[in-house]
Amino acid sequence: MSHDESTLFLAAWLSGAPSAFGEDNPAGPLFDGAIFADFGATDAQVTTESLRDALVTTESLRDGLVTTESLRDAYVTTENLRDAYVTTENLRDGLVTTENLRDAYVTTENLRDGLVTTESLRDTYVTTESLRDTYVTTENLRDGFVTTEDLRDAFVTTEDLRAFARS
Repeated sequence: MSHDESTLFLAAWLSGAPSAFGEDNPAGPLFDGAIFADFGATDAQVTTESLRDALVTTESLRDGLVTTESLRDAYVTTENLRDAYVTTENLRDGLVTTENLRDAYVTTENLRDGLVTTESLRDTYVTTESLRDTYVTTENLRDGFVTTEDLRDAFVTTEDLRAFARS
């Protein structure tokens, strides 16, 4: 094998290709999953389920339904949504971040050993329930309704709310 061929193999493998010139990448592919382009979705339904060791990001969606469920060791982030329903459930050892939503319904439930942050929401209903060994923070909510229930060994903070109802 010449130096040029070795360079081509290495370049292909380092780019994350599963194989190069018929030879499997010894490190495996760098990413093995779906890739979604930034297409400014409207009236979309996004469902992500049954993942492990995952990063799930949903951004810039309007009039949509976002469901993320049955994840383990995952980081889930949902940002810049308007007029949307966001549900995250059955997550273990995870980080859930929901930011910059307007006119939305946000539900996070059945989470164990996790961190849930909900920030910068307007005219939004936020429900967080059935959590265990979890840190929950809700901040910068305007004209919203916040419900936090059925917690075990959890730390909950709710800060900087305006014109709200809380139970």
